[in-house]
Amino acid sequence: MKTVILALSLVLSAALSAQEAETPGKCYNRSTLGLLCGNQSSVTFNVINGYRFSPNFGAGVGIGTEFYLGDQHFSCFGDVFYQLNKSSSKPFAALNFGISEPRQQNSFNKGGVFAGASIGISHFTGKHFGLTTSVGYRISMLDFRSSWWDDYITRGYFKQLELRFGFSIL
Repeated sequence: MKTVILALSLVLSAALSAQEAETPGKCYNRSTLGLLCGNQSSVTFNVINGYRFSPNFGAGVGIGTEFYLGDQHFSCFGDVFYQLNKSSSKPFAALNFGISEPRQQNSFNKGGVFAGASIGISHFTGKHFGLTTSVGYRISMLDFRSSWWDDYITRGYFKQLELRFGFSIL
């Protein structure tokens, strides 16, 4: 599964890099590696592929992975962003929301939903390639089944600071 996700993101990244920058109606890719810090810390990796509706506004879908209570989770989410200017260094604000499912559906971990907001900057070193960094806040609501009773479900709320580094391709 990891190999398929990695291969898909590389193929989409290569296809999207041929698009022209700074024009609406073009696709983009943002891939980031990050750290979630809070009541449950985790390393996270996300790949977002999207469409630019204007030079400043775009929306996309993403896939990612993170760890909660020792279990690897895969996430699928929507992402909306707004860039503030058209210079080579582009500050942005983003919102994302989606679902998180554990890699292995077992009797303990059931997955859930999350939402987050972030601000950051993308510095473009060329016409199509830029380095991205962002900081944000994320809340996840995940369900866990009790190991003592099968019918008892605990809902965990994870509030986390999100620090991300990566690259953008227009």
